[in-house]
Parts: sequence; C-alpha cells; structure tokens
Amino acid sequence: MKATLEFNLDDADDEISYTRCFRAKDMALLIWDFDNYLRGEGKYNDDPIAIKHREEFRSMLEKYNINFDTIII
Repeated sequence: MKATLEFNLDDADDEISYTRCFRAKDMALLIWDFDNYLRGEGKYNDDPIAIKHREEFRSMLEKYNINFDTIII
C-alpha cells in the first residue's frame, strides 16, 4: 500500500498544507512532551492543578481522537 501527497508550493494554501504535514511529527512530539510534563508535575510534585490540567488535556486529546499509540512510534 502506498500514499502520495502532492503540493503546489507556488500556491499559498498548498504551502500551508505542506508545512502542516511536514511539521506534524514535531507537533505530535510537543503534545507528548507536554502530557508527560503535566504527568510529572502531578505525580512527583503532587500538584493538584497539574493533575486537573492533565485530565482536561487528555479529554481534549480524546475529543479530537488523538491517540499517542498511533502517532508516536
């Protein structure tokens, strides 16, 4: 199975789409790092605000169907 994405980089909208695709892994890693930061603050510093924010953050990830097991390999 193969997929090919094609962008016209002379077109401003296509250039934005290309950049989004190209930087998607970086964004996924940022989300992963932030989730782990909140986890650490809640677990090791016993920060109730971090725990609350991580729960809300996880809820947002679920709302957008973002699952680390499928994007961080």
